[in-house]
Amino acid sequence: MFPIWIALFFGAIFAAYTTAHVPKEMQHIERVKANVQAANFVSYRKAVIQYLAANPGVSGDIPDTAIDIFKEPGFVKNSAWKSYAQGAQLFVYSNAPVAKTLAHEIFSRSSNNPLVGIKSATGNLVSFKGADTGISLPSVIPGNAIVVAGK
Repeated sequence: MFPIWIALFFGAIFAAYTTAHVPKEMQHIERVKANVQAANFVSYRKAVIQYLAANPGVSGDIPDTAIDIFKEPGFVKNSAWKSYAQGAQLFVYSNAPVAKTLAHEIFSRSSNNPLVGIKSATGNLVSFKGADTGISLPSVIPGNAIVVAGK
């Protein structure tokens, strides 16, 4: 009978530890993933800006192969990141939905830039703080995509 009580005691301790500790660990893991992905997004945007500086007349979608020489060593682009140039305006965006933690990290890494936001149903850029910027986004950018406008 005594071994059963010992097993139950340690099982209860393990269950209590798991219940209290695992959710905190999962939140930490999500924050770390968002931090890494945001750094990847910012690095991609930096390479696109350098490409546009060297090729000022470019317009439309910017292919990944065009920015290869401007990438940082070891950079591996997230396949969701895309860029579009329209006149003198640059739009770097995600073509897939992003988690709120990632959106917040991108906003933070962009020095709380008001031109970081989401494409609204009306097609305008809505800043991370919820204000409609009045900037009409190109139709190639999907709705609810995170977008950084400007260079």
